[in-house]
Amino acid sequence: MVSFMENNWTVTLANTFLNEALSLPKTVSKNLTKTVKKLEIDPIFAQGDAKKLKNYKNLYRVRLGDYRLIYAVGKNSVKLLSVRKRNERTYELDLSHQNTETPDIPLTEIEIIPEKVNAEIQTRVEPEVQTVSLESSAIKLPKKITKTLLKQWKIPQDYWSSLLQVESEDDLLNQSVPHLYIERILDNLFPRSLEEISSQPEYKLFDIKDIERFLEGDITGFLLQLDPEQERLINFNRTGPILVKGGPGTGKSTLALYRVQKLLETGCKSILFTTYTNALVNYSEQLLEQLLKQSPAQVGVKVATVDALIYKTYMSRFSKPHLANKKQCLDLLEDAVKCSEIPGKNEFDKQVKRDSLKRLGVSYLLEEILNVIQAWGIKSLDNYLQHKRQGRGVALQSNTRTAIWMIYQTWQKLMKEKGWITWEELRCKALEIELKSSRKKFDAVIIDEAQDLSPVSLRFLLALTAKIENVYLTADASQSVYQRGFNWTQIHGDLKVAGRTITLKRNYRNTQQIATACEEILAGTGAGDEDCIRQKSSPYLGNWPTIQLADHLDKQAEEIAKFLMASAKQFRLPLHGSAVLCPNTQLCESIAQRLQKIGLNAKFVSGKKIDLKAHYIKVLTLHSAKGLEFPFIAVMGLQSGQLPYIEKTLPFDEIQGELDQQRRLFYVGCTRAMRALAVCGSKTSPSQFLDSLLSNHWTKQIF
Repeated sequence: MVSFMENNWTVTLANTFLNEALSLPKTVSKNLTKTVKKLEIDPIFAQGDAKKLKNYKNLYRVRLGDYRLIYAVGKNSVKLLSVRKRNERTYELDLSHQNTETPDIPLTEIEIIPEKVNAEIQTRVEPEVQTVSLESSAIKLPKKITKTLLKQWKIPQDYWSSLLQVESEDDLLNQSVPHLYIERILDNLFPRSLEEISSQPEYKLFDIKDIERFLEGDITGFLLQLDPEQERLINFNRTGPILVKGGPGTGKSTLALYRVQKLLETGCKSILFTTYTNALVNYSEQLLEQLLKQSPAQVGVKVATVDALIYKTYMSRFSKPHLANKKQCLDLLEDAVKCSEIPGKNEFDKQVKRDSLKRLGVSYLLEEILNVIQAWGIKSLDNYLQHKRQGRGVALQSNTRTAIWMIYQTWQKLMKEKGWITWEELRCKALEIELKSSRKKFDAVIIDEAQDLSPVSLRFLLALTAKIENVYLTADASQSVYQRGFNWTQIHGDLKVAGRTITLKRNYRNTQQIATACEEILAGTGAGDEDCIRQKSSPYLGNWPTIQLADHLDKQAEEIAKFLMASAKQFRLPLHGSAVLCPNTQLCESIAQRLQKIGLNAKFVSGKKIDLKAHYIKVLTLHSAKGLEFPFIAVMGLQSGQLPYIEKTLPFDEIQGELDQQRRLFYVGCTRAMRALAVCGSKTSPSQFLDSLLSNHWTKQIF
């Protein structure tokens, strides 16, 4: 067996190449690996069989019987794009672009702080925006789907009965069939343009025999190829912890997965990979299993949410906790305010302080307790008096802080009497257990989405390893929707990331149009990290995002349905890959019901129950969508009083901080969209978040 790592040319594949290869006759496919071997040795000449395609900068073809294998040649790399039968239209599937060159896609840019990188976005080409009605005409399939074809394309028999009834492209896109198989069928029925295939993600071919294994059905997929700069990051060997920053779609989480493999190669026997939500944990486990060629647990890799680890640690010492909900916490806090002994010179002074606390409101006091005192693990009044309270707008004087601390002590006593505990206090207790433990569970800790973990949660994770140099974090302050206002050095004395912070700049998720439009949500507002907001251009093109304004929810649902259907048709992806994101569960439930009445298979799912493989349109909250991505997304609730939503009792000095946090939430939701994005709001009372969006980067529709 020959390893590709020993040769000068790295071979990668596009999905379309793999899909089309399944249609090859056996007499042709048996020579496929032999032909690829020629390209691995010399793709420019290929033993005299290679020919450069006219009107393309770096595309070649090589003969394979009556078929032609088309590939792109880069620096020491060959990307297999397509294998299609030779006829008069083999290279003419993209007539509108015949006189242009296929652009070279630059490598991911990374920056080592404090060096600055110019991340100005290049000029974008604005494609024509197309919309379709729900009754749009369907494109008939060029040939009938048969059992023979489905077997040849390696489509599982579970889906045959429904696929055999399909007569049009629209029918196919609406099937409850995994995206992988829908795309495979489309690639073989409706050949893509070479430009489109060139921009597809690259998958690495580690061994030439893997092509044969794929054609035989032994393996179903390949790993994403890292570019040279990303490889350099994976091999980053500076002493001490590493913090990788980067905006949406820059590959932070993917790099974290590859870091697991690197740590295993360097001798680590036990590795913790942790991220924020169950959906992300399940997704990460699947990718790690593919990368490591076996279950992560078999090689000592633990994948879990932070709170799952914390809960397990707590249960190792205490009985099952009774976690109090917000109302229970507020009710006891009101009692604590009434019965606490407030320090003061006299009764009048005490009453003044009591009135001051009353103006702040119990909701604000509860946030102060949960997000400052308990989230930071503050144990004494002296520490509280000295704490900087990052992210809090109201400046509390020492006498007010003292009064709050007294109320906090009373509230804790009342909570204990009820047998109640908060998640924040549970995390503190789990941290205490791990700090006292002499046994460290892991050789290395990888923390994904670190910006939304509380300081106590991060300290807990760091307490699980004795090797601080093997700590690896990914973060983007612009995507922080749970935590605000802390800095790394205050979390852990040994976690000094100065000089070890790396910033990813290239966006690989969104189209150029979506990335440009989303920058306007945060750029210049002070709500995000400008280094992460300003990204280098994506290789993908699409439509400019749409702003849909209507006052009636039924009309919004109808226009969302049209948008999702048009997007599925334009990008030839299944409709069930779509998502609708809302600021609250009530709106989620309402829009899911309306989409179902229209005839779309849509379902509201909570954050803990998201199944990314489920064959229906996912309707979920903006918070639940954090860390995920979908081909097409509609973000709802862009109206005054909904997004943003500001509680009436919130102190004036806290309003800007709350607005910033909800603006980041809006940004996170929009940047989940890979190929098409629409935001929906009120016509008569639109959200203030829409004010900063430039008209030439967004298409506005008013109904």
